[in-house]
Amino acid sequence: MQLISGFIDTYLNLERDEETLFQSQLSKMELQEQEQIMQITTSWEQKGIIKGRIEEKLAIEDNEYQN
Repeated sequence: MQLISGFIDTYLNLERDEETLFQSQLSKMELQEQEQIMQITTSWEQKGIIKGRIEEKLAIEDNEYQN
C-alpha cells in the first residue's frame, strides 16, 4: 500500500471525488496502516501549503506592481 501511495504522491493530483474515495478507503484500514499512509498524505498537504504561499506572494507582487 505504501508503494501505491508513494506513486500517487509523486505522479497524481487527486480531484475532490478521488480524495473522498481515498478517505473512505483509509477509514476502513487498521490504525497502524492508516498512520503509515497518512505520513505520505502529509507531503500532499505540504505541497498544497507551499503552492498557496507562492500564489499569494505572486498576487501581492502583482497588486503592488499595478499600483
